[in-house]
Amino acid sequence: MTTRRILMVLVPVALVAVFAVTGWAGDVAEALDQMPTKARAALVKLAGTATIVEAEQEKEHGVVCYEAEWAVDGREVGATVTADGELVEMEEELDEASVPAAIQAAATKALPAGTAVEYERVTTVVYEVEAKVDGKEKEMLISATGKIMKRGRWEKDDDEGDDDDDDADEEDEVAVAFDQLPAAVKATILAEADGATIKEIERETAKNGQMVYEAEWVEGGQEIEVKVAADGTLLKRVAEDADDDDDDDDDK
Repeated sequence: MTTRRILMVLVPVALVAVFAVTGWAGDVAEALDQMPTKARAALVKLAGTATIVEAEQEKEHGVVCYEAEWAVDGREVGATVTADGELVEMEEELDEASVPAAIQAAATKALPAGTAVEYERVTTVVYEVEAKVDGKEKEMLISATGKIMKRGRWEKDDDEGDDDDDDADEEDEVAVAFDQLPAAVKATILAEADGATIKEIERETAKNGQMVYEAEWVEGGQEIEVKVAADGTLLKRVAEDADDDDDDDDDK
């Protein structure tokens, strides 16, 4: 069974651009005209009656994508789609009144007093793929660009030597205390955990040199794992049955 799941992340800091511009820029109408028909149609539909003020061709995980920006009630909104018009990600500026109290509380607790805070809602589309392998349920998450974001143990041997698939080298993991985390990372982890007891936090260095923080906790009988970039961006959130790891270990 394949299900479509949307992960929504509120990041209480200004987001850093994820993509490198690789295509045209300049006149917006001209940029839109150069987009594939399905990509352009998807962005125009998302913008609705708003005027698109910026349009670019970009790459994510080696896949050419298309991005546009517009304003709604004076607040910036941006969307990224594939050439086929599939939504990859949306970013929306939020005023404080629109931010859930739990997010504001987590940000206030994690950041120094008096810190100026800006909020954006980041909606990332991922597809959850479930399969039964040797009688056991396994799952993986795949982004709209085809990037595997979470893989079960049954895939790991097949991917040895693939530098692009793994976010970080497990041998480079270092346990860290919560109070040693960057403020933005604390805020994101607290917001995701939503009161659950965090049982493990590790720092990893990704192959691109980026520092990544991984936290784990149990929620509703499931093992939750999140990976967060140093700027507070949620990179991954997955849930597995709490006894799944024990079952896998017993099979070894």
